[in-house]
Amino acid sequence: MLTRLVAFLDHHPEVGAVFCDVEVVRKDGSSSSLVSGARAFQRLLASHIPLNGDEWIFTEREMHMCLLEEVPIAPPAALIRRSVLDQVGGYDEKWVSGEDWELYLRIAKHYRFGYLNQMLTTVRVLEDSTLARFWETDKDSLRRLISREKHALRGDREARRAANRAIAQFENDLGWVYLHSDRRAKSISAYCRGFAETGDPILLLKAASAVMPLSLRSRLKSWRSNLPGR
Repeated sequence: MLTRLVAFLDHHPEVGAVFCDVEVVRKDGSSSSLVSGARAFQRLLASHIPLNGDEWIFTEREMHMCLLEEVPIAPPAALIRRSVLDQVGGYDEKWVSGEDWELYLRIAKHYRFGYLNQMLTTVRVLEDSTLARFWETDKDSLRRLISREKHALRGDREARRAANRAIAQFENDLGWVYLHSDRRAKSISAYCRGFAETGDPILLLKAASAVMPLSLRSRLKSWRSNLPGR
């Protein structure tokens, strides 16, 4: 992997960082491509013609917009020039989670990114992994990270919309987990906070729905599914 990424940087001196795809292997033995589920990154790939079949280069603006919405980069699959780190700095350790995402956002404000469309490394997902055990803390930290980035954008409406999509997704995920673990008040708070931040009406509807007991919500869902034409 390192040989391929180093060669990419050697051939493209205008690129500050490069990354490749990752094979994600789950505990049941199934596997998938990391970037295949990254919707914003897939849209970015579709908007470009590759350089030679499996290599892409993205401008600062393009990669920054993508990173406001999601992070398609796994740290084991990324290579950053030392000169870039000397300018923008390394990991900001005050972040409980998402310090890699925060670093990539800083880099994308100044440098182009390269991408090699090959799964050259593997990440194994374990049931007792740190991410699994501290999932809620991770989501909340990432939500705060993107909220901070959004409020620094000020008049950039397109970029703020991208950040809003990420924030809405984080709040939706948190709200669902809280609701289904008998933490209704926290669920309603997450949905309402997401609506206040992004204006997404779906979150407001989910907050209203979370007020109802789960048994009633289940009956309503069953009733709707039995309506004619559904």
